[in-house]
Order: sequence, then C-alpha cells, then structure tokens
Amino acid sequence: MGPEQVSRLEAENQRLRRAVEELSVLNELAAAIGGSRSSEEVVEQVVKKSVKTIGAEQGLVTLVDDTQVDPTQTYVRTVSSSGDRAILSPNQSLVGWMLLNKKPLILNSPHSDSRFGGTKWDPSIRSIICAPLLIHGKLLGVLTLYNKKRGEGFTEDDKRLLSILSLQSAQVLDAARLYEEEKKLTQIQEQLRLARTIQMRLLPNEMPQIEGYDIAGTSKPAQSVGGDLFDVVQVEPDFVAFWIGDVSGKGLPASLTMANTQAVLRTNAMARIDPAKCISRTDELLCQYTPKSTFVTGVVGCFDPATGKCEYSNAGHVKPIVIRNHGQSVERLETSSLVMGFNASIPRTSEMTNLASGDTLFLCTDGIDEAMNEHRQLFDDDNAIDFLKQNHHLSASDQVEGIVSMVNQFASGVPQTDDITLLIVKRN
Repeated sequence: MGPEQVSRLEAENQRLRRAVEELSVLNELAAAIGGSRSSEEVVEQVVKKSVKTIGAEQGLVTLVDDTQVDPTQTYVRTVSSSGDRAILSPNQSLVGWMLLNKKPLILNSPHSDSRFGGTKWDPSIRSIICAPLLIHGKLLGVLTLYNKKRGEGFTEDDKRLLSILSLQSAQVLDAARLYEEEKKLTQIQEQLRLARTIQMRLLPNEMPQIEGYDIAGTSKPAQSVGGDLFDVVQVEPDFVAFWIGDVSGKGLPASLTMANTQAVLRTNAMARIDPAKCISRTDELLCQYTPKSTFVTGVVGCFDPATGKCEYSNAGHVKPIVIRNHGQSVERLETSSLVMGFNASIPRTSEMTNLASGDTLFLCTDGIDEAMNEHRQLFDDDNAIDFLKQNHHLSASDQVEGIVSMVNQFASGVPQTDDITLLIVKRN
C-alpha cells in the first residue's frame, strides 16, 4: 500500500471516528433532554453538553422573545462554565446579528472583527462560536460558546457539530416551551372558571317573591367573567331595593371592581340608604380605591310594594324604561348624572316615579342596545321595548329570556363584545 493510499485511509478513518463521536454526542444529548418537559432543564443540558463536546470554557443559551417590541432585549439565559471564571453575559450584537442572518458564526478574533466594529467585548473573550436555535425558520434563541480551550480557535468541524446540536436542541426546546404554555393556559382557564363561579354567586340566583309583583333578571358576561351587576333585595315589607350597574372594561379587572361595587351597594341597601346617598357612598369608595381609568355606571332604586312609589338615582347608566298600563305607553326615566369613579364631590339626586298595576320597569346595560350584527348594525333597546309592549302578558322570566334570545338572533353568530344584563320588575 502506497503512502498516498495510507494517507487517504487515515483521513477516512479520522472522518469515521469524528462521525462516530458526533453520533455519540447526539445520542447522549437526546438521552439527556428527551425526557425533559421543562425548557430550563433542556437549556441547561444543551449548554453543558455543548461546552464539553466542543471544548469551550463557557457557554450560554439566549432565548429570544419575539412578543417584545425589541426581541433582543429580553433574555432567558443558562450558563455553564468549565472553570472558575467570571460568567459572561449575552451580547446584544451577537443576538442582533443572528436575528438577521440565522446561521452559525465563528469569531476567532472578535475584538478586531470588522463585522462587529464598535462592539465592546469582555477582555477575557478570545474566541466565540454560536449557532441559531431555529424552528420552521423562526429564531427561538442562540447557543453561544466562548473561548476554545485548545488550539488557536474554533474550527469548521466545531461549527458543523454545534449546528447539529442546536438543530436537535431547538426541536426539544420548542416542544418543552409549548408544553409549558399549554400548562399555563390550563391553569389560567381553571382560575377563570373559579372566578366565574365566585362572580355568579355574587349575583342573585333567585328573585324575591313579593305579592303582586313578578321580578326576573340575568347577566351574561362577554368573557369568562364580566363587569355587569344587578340585584333585588327586599329589606323590609315596605322597602325593596334594586340596582343595575356596568363597570368599564371587561374580564378580570372589571370583575374585581364589580365584586366590590356589588358588596358596597348591598351593604347600603340593607341599611335602607336612599338611592342618591347610596350612589354617593359607592362613588367615594371607587374614587378612593380604584384606578382613575375605571368607572361604573349604575341605577339604584327602591320601592314600596304596597303603594308602588319608586325612588331612583341614575349615575350615567342606560335610562330605565317603564312600560305603562299593559303596554299602552312608554316612559323613559330621563334624569341622570355623572358616572361613579371620577369625582366623588358630584351632588347626587333622586327622582320619584310610580309603579301602578300593569306597569313594567325595564333596566339593562349597554350590552343590549349596543349588540351588533354582521352588518355592524346596533340592536337598539327600542326593539326590547316593542317586545315588552307586545308580550306584556308573559312572565318576567319569559320576557327576560325572550329579549336575550332576540339579541342573540340579531347578532347572528357575531361574538358578544359586551356583557349583557337586564332586570324586569312587573306589577301585576
């Protein structure tokens, strides 16, 4: 066998040994991270295996969060150092370069490399190699190693091996992150379910049974929880309190304000506080304890079942409507004042009306008259008024169900964008 053949054979043997070593490293990495469901565990194993295999002094993974305005400023990093050296931090220039180029990079003279002119490297850095963590062309992060232990710097073989390691690691890391996101989503959904259960318990599950009256109401949040509220409480035989309200915003923040407002209104109602003063006290607490961007509209009232005399106060809410004499006429109670939560010094006043036999008091939130269909047309509460006039013979609960059904049919599959709440008080 001639010298040339021997040389080729040795080169082939070296290539095969390197391939076997690379395969062994990949198997070790797969075994280490294959069972990991935590992205932190995956990152830690990737860094340790990469530092050991490539022969670097230190390594880190920089995870990129593309939900941020500047994704290069949000880092989650894991560092593995092979000796007692200062821990190096992620370099923003490297991450920025990788976001643009998305390919492996070797810097064996980083301080003089023209591609990174103006970058201030740590004085201890002699050489750098990094590879992108890519999934379907999307950059999840950057695997970076610092300072080759032996030799003058990182090699093309090092770059090829690190690219293979980063490719396999990215797939496992992506699976781990998806699992964590799914787990967090499940936890959030459970928290929302519990919040909805608590909120629904704050709303009345049945109306008081008052001789000569028929009362019904409902509230349907646009999201898991909402900011609408209502209640009817018979405090004493001659004093029935009622209210309806709408907190600005939606979701959890609105539901928290709703719970507090409901508690304050109920406390004042049980003390037979008149409607205007009830709104003033609620306004004071909202101004004191809630953000200035939060406000509440509402109508608070009370009536004497025997006489039908009704006192009410309106804080910027949808105006109550009284359907008179079995649908013969309609009266909109126009008096209103500023919403609650802006200025507690605003004077509040009450107005009087009367509920006679055959009258129906209708209160709702703006989720009724602002419900929208696919043509961007609004439902308008006039439709609800017409329904009540034409169906005065129905029970209050049937009227409530009928109006909600009308709104749903009008929207015709368009997602509900606001909470829908209504309250009906009929005097037989």
